[in-house]
This record gives sequence, C-alpha cells and structure tokens, in this order.
Amino acid sequence: MPAISNKLIAQRLKEAMGLHSETVGMITISSAVEQRMRKTGINSPGEYLKILDSQTEEIQHLIETVIIPETWFFRDEPAYERLLQYIQAHYPLDNANVPPALRILSVPCSSGEEAYSIAMLLHDHGYNPDQVSIDAIDISQTLIDKAIQGIYRQHSFRGNNTKFRGRHFSANGDDYLIKKEIKSYVNFTQGNMLAKDFYPGHEIYNIIFCRNLLIYFDTETQAEVFSILNRLLKKDGILVLGHAETSHKSLGLFSQDNELGAYINRKSSSPGLETTGKNKKYFTKKHKKKIHNKTLHTNLKNPGPAIPARKKQSATISKDNEALLEKAFVLANKGELDKAMQIVSKHLGEDRFSSRGYYLMGLIHDADGNFEQARASMKKAIYLNPDNIEALIHLSLMAEQRGDISESERMRDRAERAQNRRDK
Repeated sequence: MPAISNKLIAQRLKEAMGLHSETVGMITISSAVEQRMRKTGINSPGEYLKILDSQTEEIQHLIETVIIPETWFFRDEPAYERLLQYIQAHYPLDNANVPPALRILSVPCSSGEEAYSIAMLLHDHGYNPDQVSIDAIDISQTLIDKAIQGIYRQHSFRGNNTKFRGRHFSANGDDYLIKKEIKSYVNFTQGNMLAKDFYPGHEIYNIIFCRNLLIYFDTETQAEVFSILNRLLKKDGILVLGHAETSHKSLGLFSQDNELGAYINRKSSSPGLETTGKNKKYFTKKHKKKIHNKTLHTNLKNPGPAIPARKKQSATISKDNEALLEKAFVLANKGELDKAMQIVSKHLGEDRFSSRGYYLMGLIHDADGNFEQARASMKKAIYLNPDNIEALIHLSLMAEQRGDISESERMRDRAERAQNRRDK
C-alpha cells in the first residue's frame, strides 16, 4: 500500500477517533485498510481514500476494523478494590448518603466486561440497580451490540479469581451468558468521545472509568480528553485511569488521590492550566516524543532463547506464504488470536527469517498476556530487521512499563532513526 495513502488514511482515523498511528503501528492500520478494500471491492488505495472522504459510513467501518478489543472481567483488580473502598466510604448503605442514582461512566467500554465488572462488584456488596446507574459508551457499534447481548467466552475470564462467574453467568456450552439482574445496572450506548455533541451536560458522574484510552492518543488529544472528563465529573467525584496512564499529565485538572492510590484521580480545586490551544507550549519536545501503549505490567527477565546468526532473507519466499501472513494479521485484528497464532506459526515454519512474522507473534502473545514471549518475539523481529519500526516502538513501550527508561528511550531513538531512513 503506497506510503502517502497510508499516512493520509491514518490521519483520517486520527481526525475521527483520535488514534495516534504510532501506538498501534502502521501495519495494523494497513491491514485494516486492506480488509476494507476487499470488502468494498476496491483495488486502489487512492480510490479507497476517495470513498473514505465521500461516504461518511465508511470511516465507521474502518474504525470497527482497526479496533482490537483487549479486555476481560475484573482486569487489573486493584482498581476495583479502590473503587469499592471509595464507594463504601462516601456512599455507605446504612445511611442516606447513597444518591438516588450513583452515576458511573465506563468509557470506552469495549465489549462490556468493565461495566459488568463494576455492576457485579456493587451487586455483591448490597447496592441495587435503583441506587446505581452505569453508563457504558464505546465508539464501536459492534462492541456495543456484543455487550448488550452479554455472551462471553473463556477469553473474557482470566486470573485465579473467577468465582463470580458461577454467581452471575449461565453456562451454555462454551458460552457464558450474564444474568439479567447484572444487566439491569448498565446502559450501553455507541458514542464518540471526541465528537462535538458528546454528552453536552456538566458534572454528571460521581465516578468515571477511563482506562487504556489515553495511551492511544498524542499529548494534545489527551488534553482534550482530560477536559471532557473534567466537565463530566462531579466536584467530589473520582476518575479511574489505567495502570499505564498514571504518569499522564492532566494539565492540572486532576490530581492523584494519595489515600486510594495511583489509579484514582480527583478534580483539582484550582486547575493550573486551561486545556486550550493557547497552551501548546505546555507540551515540551521531550513530552511530545513520549509514547504509550496498552498496559504491559510485568517484570521481564528472560528475553527468550538465543537467535541463530542472521542470514540474508531469501528473495524467493513464496507469495502463498506472504499471503498466509496477511491472513494472520486480519485474524488478529478481528480478535481471533488462536487462529492467527496457528497461521503465523505455519508462516514462520516456512520462513524462519520473517521479521514481520515475529512481530505479529509478539502482538498476539502481548494480547494474550504472555509478556515474556511477546518481548522475545519482538527482539527476534528487530534482530532479523533492525529497521522494524513497529517492533522497536513496542519494545520501547514494554521497557517503559518495566521502569527501564534508558532502554525505552534507546528503542524509541532507534525507531525514529529507522522512520527517518524510511521517509527518505
């Protein structure tokens, strides 16, 4: 796919949903575009760009294709423990402090696991649907439809604590259907947080969960999101961010709660800066260079087995094997990780020097929570191709999450140099 069309389409995605291409990699975006081109019967990226600009529904189709949902019930349990601690302290059941509806927002809600986790938590501690109202919003209508349906597979249940499944789900073969009493807590709606008409009201919510969204935005879009969250949150409310987002700058609009921990943020009584274009000077060059990705909380010690001496990649790799890899990318983008892994393993069996193959394998391991394997695969990818920008960026992100800032910056600098060489 031509680089110019690639960049223009990535820019359209940024304008529509705030997505910063470096956080997911251009390969992911290219794969989504190629999938939409096949769906629409278009062979030319330039023609697809015209369709994207002329048909308003196509950008939504592309958004649906590029989104790779990665969530599960009670993901990052300490956040829920802090939430319960806050609610029980401020809205105890034994007095009149519980408002007519304790209003909670989950955005983005993906396929509903987070919103339903909140509902199950509060239900198990005596709060009923008359006391709690949870609004769950996501840009993807497909994910909203899945959330409303409330049917989940084993992939949505991870960790050692899955006792809640027996209480709140009905099993049907490999499917688990969430019970109606939990569904009654949650209102699902499709919506774009960056749209001008997104929830025009002020100070609506007591609690907002906005986890693993900021990591996909550049600093200016992050500032816009913080401004929206500040508008929607009540003065005494709390904002719950993701593990990888606790270091993000909120322009003085929020501050961490020292008692409840790094996940929990409160509205600042006197914000130091306005979130307008006038304050672009707030973002230093160093801050702009910093990149983030989804949560990667692990302590990686073993980079994996040694890689054999690098050889020049054969120019006669079969077209069928390349097509096999593209199929694996498409399946991974659709969330069919097991199938994608089977295919990429077959691809690597035929071409053990495929940098892109090891990069995709790393992404799949990462999505499955296998962080050591993810890191090992990414290292193989850049060993075979030192200019694999996406793998370098991903390794930079993983190093940042481990607290290895020196390694993170080194990988980031390598990625920038590789990008400069690619652009020449």
